[in-house]
Amino acid sequence: MDESFQPDHEGELRFKRGDVWKDRYNQGWEIEGNEEILTLELEKEKKQVKYVDYPDVLNQLESALASHETPKVILAAKPGHSFLAEGIAVHEDGGEHGGLHKNDLLTAMVIAGTEKEPASLRMVDLKEYVLDLFDNEETK
Repeated sequence: MDESFQPDHEGELRFKRGDVWKDRYNQGWEIEGNEEILTLELEKEKKQVKYVDYPDVLNQLESALASHETPKVILAAKPGHSFLAEGIAVHEDGGEHGGLHKNDLLTAMVIAGTEKEPASLRMVDLKEYVLDLFDNEETK
């Protein structure tokens, strides 16, 4: 299981892909520990995971940890803060590459000229939506 720690909360949170909890993207998870670490809301009756401050955080962390074989540690700065490193641009009000907070991930989107709406606003889902719009244009 992957583990998450957060200095403002006691304990730890452990999670992995599974079938105990479902999130809004129909992804399944096994979760144990302090869900406040990632500001998750767990609806026990429905076995539903709701993301509060970190949209799709379980998938993002799991994907990053599984991206290649090298052992790794993932660090995320508090919202409004950045890690400073040589050669890396600092974006003072968010928008950090690899940011997990909703301020880094969510943006406004204007859609015109179609009645179609994306199923979700995750980047991974928007790609399919945009490509589908172009495919429909070619068939006109």
